[in-house]
Amino acid sequence: VDRLAAVGRDAAGVALGAVRFFDVEGALAERFQVIRSQEDVGNSLALTEPPGGTRDDVLSLNVVFIQTFALPGAAGVLGISPGLPGPAGLHGTPNSGVVFTAEFLGQRFRDRSGAVVDGNVYTGNVLAHEVGHYLGLFHTTEQNQRSVDPIGDTPDCRGVGGFPGACPDVNNLMFPLAGADNSIVSPGQAAVIRANPLTKE
Repeated sequence: VDRLAAVGRDAAGVALGAVRFFDVEGALAERFQVIRSQEDVGNSLALTEPPGGTRDDVLSLNVVFIQTFALPGAAGVLGISPGLPGPAGLHGTPNSGVVFTAEFLGQRFRDRSGAVVDGNVYTGNVLAHEVGHYLGLFHTTEQNQRSVDPIGDTPDCRGVGGFPGACPDVNNLMFPLAGADNSIVSPGQAAVIRANPLTKE
């Protein structure tokens, strides 16, 4: 949570509101511990409810933490935002939030370059990326290096050799490959985040 808050505050100029944790136990916890299908993603989000009855409570974002993903043909998935943007203030539907892995919390590991990565920082950055999708942000550049986001001030990697390391957007929050250093947000991206109804004054 601290890293997610820092990315939002430092990169986009927004602060986290109230953070509430709700444990799921028993059969439901066992059922959704490992997400094995897109249907599981939607079914887990369909269990969400507003945390209270006020406007601020309703205008909140659900984050469902799981142990890990085991989606066929989708190795390396860390989180899923079924909406781009997601429905603000709508709870209890298959699109009502983001589903995210907690597998790296409390861990240290080596990234593609061999550098040691703090799993808490990594989790916070990648969670911020998925929240960015839910708030309306696209990837700066897709991995095919042809599709880019519609925001004019974000760098992109079209026509650049040496993907991903040589890409000018490699440290942007919305670069398609996760990384502990992906925390830069352009002014245009920050404006999209602040325009979402979930971002309140």
